[in-house]
Amino acid sequence: MTSRVKPKRTIANRIHSIAGRLLPDRYRFRVARAYHGFRGSPCVDRPAYDTHSFGNDAEMSSISQMFAKLKGVPGFFNIDDCAHFSLILRTQTALRITGDILEIGSYFGRSTALLAAGLADGEKLVICDAFEADTPDVYIERPSPEQLLSTIRRINPDIENERLEIHVCLSHQLRLDPAKRFRFVHIDGDHSEDGALKDIQMVHQHLLPGGVIAIDDYKHPRWPGVTQAANRFLHETPDVSILADLNRHGESGQKLYLCKKH
Repeated sequence: MTSRVKPKRTIANRIHSIAGRLLPDRYRFRVARAYHGFRGSPCVDRPAYDTHSFGNDAEMSSISQMFAKLKGVPGFFNIDDCAHFSLILRTQTALRITGDILEIGSYFGRSTALLAAGLADGEKLVICDAFEADTPDVYIERPSPEQLLSTIRRINPDIENERLEIHVCLSHQLRLDPAKRFRFVHIDGDHSEDGALKDIQMVHQHLLPGGVIAIDDYKHPRWPGVTQAANRFLHETPDVSILADLNRHGESGQKLYLCKKH
């Protein structure tokens, strides 16, 4: 496995990091936009990820109600993702496909809280994230495991501790029980081609028939390595097919959903 190279701390990096710790929420994303513009890469306004629309007289669905709770959590998991994940998880439950759920890259826990809500009886949610460790990815803030747990429990107040398994490490350091099996995996970790491919190959070894892998930032112009990794994996792995590749509100990239054949 390759290890990540710690990036040099430029003046812009330092300003970005300090602003994230000190500024109120309403200013943080202005700094993020300016920072990404300075680096020559796009940054979409946060509100695009936090909105959804329906008729003024329409009753909110259960998915809309869930998203209303999630959008107060920092992150980019939007209403489209909320609907797609919920539909897949509920369909698996209806088809009696049972197994644990894995997420690589949780950030503050928007997607994690929804995955926890989708657990059926006897299932666990396994989480792998670097949390406060240094990585090449640039974030205004880095959550602690305690902050992630707080988010999960606020959305799912009745969830038992034993149903949550947190690994504080990079994905290539994750060691799973060989007998562990998952019905759903969300990958939003290493965005290099080599790192993303290793993540996909690793979770495929633990995927149940009928299980789904959701890969973030597929066909995103800033992260070509993810697309290259996913395409290589599909070419080399005959027992997996594309379930869907779905656009996301306010986002340049897609989420790619792969399904393991029965």
